[in-house]
Amino acid sequence: MATTLYVAMDKKNDSRYDLGSVLCMQVVEKHLPTGAVHVQVCTRRDRPAFLAGTPSLELEGALHEGFDALMRLQDMALEHARSAQPERRAAKATNGPPREPLAASARPDADTLAGMWDSAIDEGPDGEGEDETRKLNSDDLVRAESARKAAADAARAQPANPPSIESVKD
Repeated sequence: MATTLYVAMDKKNDSRYDLGSVLCMQVVEKHLPTGAVHVQVCTRRDRPAFLAGTPSLELEGALHEGFDALMRLQDMALEHARSAQPERRAAKATNGPPREPLAASARPDADTLAGMWDSAIDEGPDGEGEDETRKLNSDDLVRAESARKAAADAARAQPANPPSIESVKD
């Protein structure tokens, strides 16, 4: 069964892909063999009906969206690397004990990173895309400055980490 990665352009800047799509495409381009994953660029007008947002990965009949799509692609890349370079793995095994793969429970869950994947394809009331563009005003600037100041104050209020054992020995 074919593996397809659905990607889209950023909603706010149509000259680049959305962040999740960029991350997934980098894994496909750099770590998977050519032709292993078909990348399909979707627009608001020509997207498949079952697609709610991007990035989405159709793998073995199941649809994985957002962070889950990225994790599946990374798993595919790891399997490809393991199968493509067995002699390299053997050489590394002689340098020390083998490391266990990262447990699924140690990965951040999709809820933790949900805000990063807000790339759903918007639809207006008529089914067409609706671009929300407005000019920034002085109120927006004041809000941004106060949020920045509050974040800086909160960072300063946090206690400094105690020195590590290594730095004490020096």
